Amino acid sequence: MPDSRIISINIEDELKVAYIDYSMSVIVSRALPDVRDGLKPVHRRVLYGMLDLGLGYNKPYKKSARIVGEVLGKYHPHGDSSIYGTIVRMVQDFSFRYPLC
Repeated sequence: MPDSRIISINIEDELKVAYIDYSMSVIVSRALPDVRDGLKPVHRRVLYGMLDLGLGYNKPYKKSARIVGEVLGKYHPHGDSSIYGTIVRMVQDFSFRYPLC
């Protein structure tokens, strides 16, 4: 009793197409900076977390662990090493047009 709604496909071809689609989605949505402001999503999450903490140029500093905990807990549940690396890159004057510091 064959079902007419079931389509037979080659698993190798389907996996190739699905992998390419997924990898392009990741590259476009996460790995490439946005044209409008030059920030990746993780950079935007760090800045938003710092805003939530009330950090500014005229406010007392907070330890980086506090910022990482804020971002990790609310916006980026993928591990702390990527957030620490992001904060370091955001402070370097040769990494961004307008560094964080």
